[in-house]
Amino acid sequence: MNNVCGGNILNCKDEMLNCITKDVILRRIRFCIIFLASGFILGAAFCFFYKFFLGLDYPFSTFLFRPHDRFQDFLGVLRMTADRNPYQTKIVEGIWGHYPVEASNYFPFTHLLLYPFTLMNQYLSLLIYSLFVICFWFFASAKVLDKGLFESKMQRFIDILVITLMNYPLLFVLDRGNIEGIVFIFLAYAVWFYSMGRGKWSAAFIGLAAAIKGAPILFLLFFIKEHRWKELMIGITVTFCSSLVALLFLEGGVLRNLILFKDAMRNFGEFLLIGHNGITHSISLFGMAYSIWLLINRFFMDVASLKPIVTGYNVVAGIIGIAAIAYVYFSRLELWKAWFVLVAAMQLLPFPSYDYKLINTFLPLFLLIRCGRATQWTTAYLTLLCLIIVPKGFWILFLDVRCGTILNPLLILIVCIMIIMEQYKGGRLHSTSIPVS
Repeated sequence: MNNVCGGNILNCKDEMLNCITKDVILRRIRFCIIFLASGFILGAAFCFFYKFFLGLDYPFSTFLFRPHDRFQDFLGVLRMTADRNPYQTKIVEGIWGHYPVEASNYFPFTHLLLYPFTLMNQYLSLLIYSLFVICFWFFASAKVLDKGLFESKMQRFIDILVITLMNYPLLFVLDRGNIEGIVFIFLAYAVWFYSMGRGKWSAAFIGLAAAIKGAPILFLLFFIKEHRWKELMIGITVTFCSSLVALLFLEGGVLRNLILFKDAMRNFGEFLLIGHNGITHSISLFGMAYSIWLLINRFFMDVASLKPIVTGYNVVAGIIGIAAIAYVYFSRLELWKAWFVLVAAMQLLPFPSYDYKLINTFLPLFLLIRCGRATQWTTAYLTLLCLIIVPKGFWILFLDVRCGTILNPLLILIVCIMIIMEQYKGGRLHSTSIPVS
């Protein structure tokens, strides 16, 4: 069988990576493509049935967000960025927004990055942004689905279309116009360069991602673990300098914007505690726990009651985050497993955390497909990672809160537990006995 070590996706320079055969990779790709396509078609069929046979509108008619709020993450950032004063509270008039007043809860670098889009028509900007994200995804999928793996060009093209068009997290990113699409691009380049042994470029892209949403700074842990202090400093410097340049670009100066940013984050956090604002399409542990509580008790707690609970949750989430970092640091994990644990921390622990973050699950999935060693756990890993990223709008728990609010965090936790169990038991290679490996 043909060996693809040193191929287009990974050179296997890191000793944690394993060279595997072309046939093994191709079986994994086919398994995931069939699973993702089936899950997407099933989710769309439920929405079609609810809409055209039962006459039910949102939230039953789509597994995406509220139709009248479409693209508002992107358009809202443009509104707040246009005058270079994003953290100053503004009154929203003439459109339906999240609330009648708004101030940005995005990091400063986001506004610097998107400011050029404010100089053109907002819908043209949205189109350019969406096409950019889609084209990158198509390019990334083509790299994973290397032409050297396929005998048929048509089969490869169909697989790329499936993984691009039947992709719930990507559709959710586009539906919201959320900046997570750019974070994903930076992290994809980061893991690409890291696996190719080009640590400086990897650290720079991690730094750019962290300057947008903060949490990706976790991935600099790989360089700490390997004592690669130059790369670590590059990542930190890129984050700091990007943020500083952005703060200097904004009106009002660095200190004023930092104070306003802190206030805007606090106000936004309180808004999310009203009703179901913070748990619709949520993947956080808090959203899961609160949804279960609401199913049992059938009433929403007020903001005053929830604030101390959230404070306590943040302490617990911080402890779990430190434990996850320590586990990755002290354990000898394959790259896809280490990456998944840190992605899981980035998805589960913050409140709020929404479905667009599920797009980052594709990065460890791609690594597993291309470099994950074959063990008795491989089929289960592939199944669970695919389950995480298929739509789950078929069961509405209450209002527009869906079963994914509970199922997705549980599935992510199960994968983390499996990784720990396999590490503990010292899972053995069974490369010849696993049907999809």
